[in-house]
Amino acid sequence: MNGCRKRAIERPLVVLALLFVAPGCVLETRPVSLETASPPSATTATTGSPLVAVGSFADDRGESSRWIGSIRGPLGNPLYTLEGTAPVSQLVAAA
Repeated sequence: MNGCRKRAIERPLVVLALLFVAPGCVLETRPVSLETASPPSATTATTGSPLVAVGSFADDRGESSRWIGSIRGPLGNPLYTLEGTAPVSQLVAAA
């Protein structure tokens, strides 16, 4: 009888553990577009010298050039990987 009671307690714990672990096993990549559109009432900037200048940046992230980030689950496990439709350097330059 003691063995049956032990199994009756272990089985729900195993199922509960699988419910937490199983979603972390699914890793899906989703392409993300960073295209922006101005609202119809937006005005264009006036011509003149820019107030801010930006130099070039090196992408030293150690990831794919299209990698933007990951959506993570409550335990920190990656659920989805977000990648741009083009290299991130091109998307940022075009923004």
